Amino acid sequence: MRSKTFRKTMLSQAIIAGLSLGATGTALAAPDSDFYLTGNSVTIGGNVASVSTNGVISTTTVTRATNTSTLPNVTLPLADLQTAGNHTIRLGLQATLGSSILEVRLGVVTLSTNASGDITAFELLDSAGDPGFEKTYAWVRLSGNVTVTTEFDVPAGMVTRSGNNLTLNMSTIINEISAQGGIADALAAFTTTGTISYKLAIYQTAGTEGPAAARLGHYNAANTPAFVHSGQTVKWNDATLDGNFTGASVLSGSLIIQAAGTPPVEPEEPDDTTTVDESDINDLEDETEAVDQEVDDQIDSGNVTTETVTKTVTVANKAATQTSTLVTGSTTGTISTPNTLNVLVAATGSAQTGGKVANSTTTADKTAVTASTKTIIKDTGKLLTTIADSGTTITTEQKTQVQNIIVNLAGAAKNITGGATGKTATALEMKKDMEAAFKAATKLKVPLSDETQTVIKEAAVSIQVAALAELTGKNSEELTQEDLQAAFNDPVTREKVLAASPTLPNANPRSEEDVTNDINNYIAQNYPQRPTGTTDYTPPPPPGLSSLSLTPVTTTAIVPFTGFSIGEQVTFTLIGENGAGVSLSLQVPQLMAATDTEANTITISGDTTNLNSATATLDISVGDTTFKVAPLGLKAVPAGLSPTINVQPDGRMIMINSDGTALEIAATANDIIAMSFALNDLGYPITNRDDGSFELALAGNDKFTGAFAYEDLSSDSTVACGDMTFTPADVEVNQPDYVFTASCANGVSQSIVPFVAETGFYDSVDNAGILVSTDRNTGIITVAGIGKFKPSFFSTAPTDAEAEYQAQNADSLGFAYMPTDVNGDGRMDYKLITGTRTQVMYAVP
Repeated sequence: MRSKTFRKTMLSQAIIAGLSLGATGTALAAPDSDFYLTGNSVTIGGNVASVSTNGVISTTTVTRATNTSTLPNVTLPLADLQTAGNHTIRLGLQATLGSSILEVRLGVVTLSTNASGDITAFELLDSAGDPGFEKTYAWVRLSGNVTVTTEFDVPAGMVTRSGNNLTLNMSTIINEISAQGGIADALAAFTTTGTISYKLAIYQTAGTEGPAAARLGHYNAANTPAFVHSGQTVKWNDATLDGNFTGASVLSGSLIIQAAGTPPVEPEEPDDTTTVDESDINDLEDETEAVDQEVDDQIDSGNVTTETVTKTVTVANKAATQTSTLVTGSTTGTISTPNTLNVLVAATGSAQTGGKVANSTTTADKTAVTASTKTIIKDTGKLLTTIADSGTTITTEQKTQVQNIIVNLAGAAKNITGGATGKTATALEMKKDMEAAFKAATKLKVPLSDETQTVIKEAAVSIQVAALAELTGKNSEELTQEDLQAAFNDPVTREKVLAASPTLPNANPRSEEDVTNDINNYIAQNYPQRPTGTTDYTPPPPPGLSSLSLTPVTTTAIVPFTGFSIGEQVTFTLIGENGAGVSLSLQVPQLMAATDTEANTITISGDTTNLNSATATLDISVGDTTFKVAPLGLKAVPAGLSPTINVQPDGRMIMINSDGTALEIAATANDIIAMSFALNDLGYPITNRDDGSFELALAGNDKFTGAFAYEDLSSDSTVACGDMTFTPADVEVNQPDYVFTASCANGVSQSIVPFVAETGFYDSVDNAGILVSTDRNTGIITVAGIGKFKPSFFSTAPTDAEAEYQAQNADSLGFAYMPTDVNGDGRMDYKLITGTRTQVMYAVP
């Protein structure tokens, strides 16, 4: 009989019960009362304004016609992130124009939402008999610091609803406040012309998950995390309002009102926008240009003087100061996209020069120039990411700027690695920073010219070669093709080199319109009963889709194998980092192109046809076996290597081609759209992660993290799934076959295995010099010299005791491993604890 401590937790039981219901089941309670704005935008007077990741509404300009007593209405297209529930919400507004300030508690509304996020019921509480009713309360500061307060019945129609759209009728608000007497003249300023800075606030007084639960945020299923709470705050001048909105969720923005017939007004940056003076940017460009020419001349002569190194340090320090100023500003407020891109063009130019000096022959100390150049590279990735995550649409000219920034960045990173004392560690650092910039460029829809692609690939390969040279004890120039091949034949060396290879940016990112059309066409064709035109059910495709052409790609892989006869049907295992491997049980009917010198290899051709642009998946066929995989991205590797399939420590596969490219893949859902429908119906939207795994947000801080097994799906994998249901295996949680089975109506079934919630785990163990491998067919992680462990599907926030243990025992990445026998089976399990998450790693019998 099982011990009670070994039974699945209440959380597990709840989720299992919910998932087992299938796509037609009743939605369970979901986490947090989180609301996002459909399309991450609001509408102000007919103008659509984007909302950034940290809750800033883009500046909006409206033209005043003949009526000077009205303000444009504000429409919020609210969607409940994942909770079916009821919410009683207090609404507030703060507006500033010059020295005049208006602060208003507009009133209270009630909302009911379903599991799909739609608002199903709405009421503005405008009667004293309504439970939760509050009067409208206003505080106004006039010129000369004179303040006036007023309170009155909520005007009918002040807030209205149409579908999921809530509209604040601003003219009604202003007119009703003005009608209270004594402040009409002051409020008139808000209805004429000028720039109004405003903040919109919500505070849940009652409802699902209690007071203060409702939060506004930015939702993008392609990101991790997919939902980010607004980072805006508001300080109320009036004590009553300050008490009413303590802990409120806030959006902020600026509204420019101009008279008809006047020339367009350039948007003013919000008060908390950090910028660098354009004259300082121009000075940096001029100084960099002069020093760069001097550096080039001296490199050609064979030696860079100490004086020139000092000049380069000065320029690099100035550039690093500018980028660091903007990084700080982006975390405390906002940054200006045009100003930031101007800074990055100049700063990465300085980084190019700094990288040349760092990799040059000189007697001068290169420590300072290396440090400043690294700062610029890291800051560039952060700042481009901030711009991309803000939802900003950049101009054609700005896309050219980003392309130039990427070219400068690649050159600087290549030289910094080449000149580093610890090339392997520096290569990893540069890889992460370059990848951040590459992802941002793809998200910003920046097309890359052939020249830019070549520069990026050459830089990526140069970084790998520099790391290889250090591992082999040679100079980069001394490495031969045989050296490179020998290094890639060694699993430990190969892993270190591939780990330093950034995923390349998409050369021609697909437009959101094309992606949406493909998804909607797929839904209309295969699921006509489902609505199109919404991402609630269909998250954007996993990363890497547009890295591939839509033409068939053939990959040949050489896999080591012994103990077979020519022509014999065999089953082989792809070997991972430490030999634990991932058992794919591929049936290869015969050996192709085997010779005496290749007696220990078999050659497999994988025809990657069937790239589905709606689901972002590939069907890879090997003999009679078909795998459904997600293309996670392309990497650049040295050309001329023997084609090979390599399994990464986390179970991803990299298919190396002889043309200098490597395709990274992971098993995925047979029909990700069907899975999204099923999980959304249950109240658990799916978030795809860069490593091919996925996560579901559960109640409170709990999460479910899983990955798909590599399984033969047969020819039915090309057919739409139909309704999908989920069933857990009825075995102990530390058994290899403890999985969830995703079953399609078309007969295809797939195994979902547990996966680590915090992917930094692999960096943590690598830093400790420990080899690990992950079997994505079972979820089991083999830790060399320690044992085999199976993660729990479920993770949650640390308890106080766990947080204390983590604070005392965490490594440099914040990971702590608490030994404990969680299930009482006499084996040592571990709790993987970070600052935000605890996950049990069960010892496998």
